[in-house]
Amino acid sequence: MRTAMALFSAALLVALPLSAQTPEIQKQVENKLKDAKKAQDKLDEQYSQALKTNPDIKVAEAKLREAEAEVTRVRLGVLQRLRLIHAKINFAKAQVDLTEARWQREKQIYAKGAGSMADLLASEAEMRKAQADLTVAEAELPYLLGERPGGAVAGITFSPDGRLLHTVEADGSVRIWDITSGKAVVQQPGAPLQGPAPSAPMPGSANEKLREALDTQFKVNLQDIDLKDALKFVQDRIENLNIHVSARKASEKRVSIDLVAEIPVGAFFQFLEDETGCVFIIRDYGIVVVDRDRLPPGAALLATFWRQKPAAKESATKPAKK
Repeated sequence: MRTAMALFSAALLVALPLSAQTPEIQKQVENKLKDAKKAQDKLDEQYSQALKTNPDIKVAEAKLREAEAEVTRVRLGVLQRLRLIHAKINFAKAQVDLTEARWQREKQIYAKGAGSMADLLASEAEMRKAQADLTVAEAELPYLLGERPGGAVAGITFSPDGRLLHTVEADGSVRIWDITSGKAVVQQPGAPLQGPAPSAPMPGSANEKLREALDTQFKVNLQDIDLKDALKFVQDRIENLNIHVSARKASEKRVSIDLVAEIPVGAFFQFLEDETGCVFIIRDYGIVVVDRDRLPPGAALLATFWRQKPAAKESATKPAKK
């Protein structure tokens, strides 16, 4: 602005004839230049005042400072969470090593006949839980590093056998993790999971044989016998039933039952659960009877398995062995 005024004044002086450039005219020009300078100075002062005191600018600057402070806070929070996750992962790895070593030791002791199935199952449950904790901890790390979309884990469900972990993330993505390897075996982006995560099915042939055995009708007439003898009574009459008793003081748990009509084997196991307080669970090697207060985490309940009838076909019944 100042440069433009100076050029205008110089042009005005040049354009006038030398004879016309009297002291009076020159004075008028100088006065106009002074007025223009004062106007420019006032405008500059208003610019400066507006930048300092305008309320919109002040609000915008306050928002900018708040945003910068929020960025700093989030950065510090992410770094802190990253440190905590690394510590959690390291601790979880140590727990996995410890529980795996304990489980291997219990297996060796049990193989020599010096240990109990209850101790073996308890050590396996501890190992599965440690592996699951490690998987969950490692699942948080990629999100913090920005390696995949979504949010923190919003839901966790174990399969009945404790071998798979189902996670539901904040964006609705579903992942199924192999606890042993720590790797995602199934990934379903998009729609949120409706209801509980599906359980890992048993192998087809073993599944069908066990369900067929549980659906088998037989007549029961037992008078004051212990739990082990009651289970032996079933095994002697029903095929494809491997039963191991891990409940404490099983010989002291006595039952009596006398029914006129035949009932399914699954219903008889329900009766034994009600009478003895034990729980029947499914493991890879068969049916295991455990105390209710020593139920392994994530164990597949026999009663739940038996009630979930296949949708494709009706369960056929067959008579028991005589």
